[in-house]
Amino acid sequence: MPALPSWLTEPLWGQFVALLPERPEFHPDRPLGCHRRRISDRIIFDKMLLSTVRQFPTICMISVM
Repeated sequence: MPALPSWLTEPLWGQFVALLPERPEFHPDRPLGCHRRRISDRIIFDKMLLSTVRQFPTICMISVM
């Protein structure tokens, strides 16, 4: 079960991706291009949302105490 429903994350992703600069798949300073690929921006975005959703109840409990 996802942390947030797709009807909420898809519009957020659309706004977030519009702010990101265009980046190549491999680092341009690597002459052979055989090094690790960059982690997808979508994967990073989903993990950020997941950590935010999981941390929110803890933050609320701390602020109430």
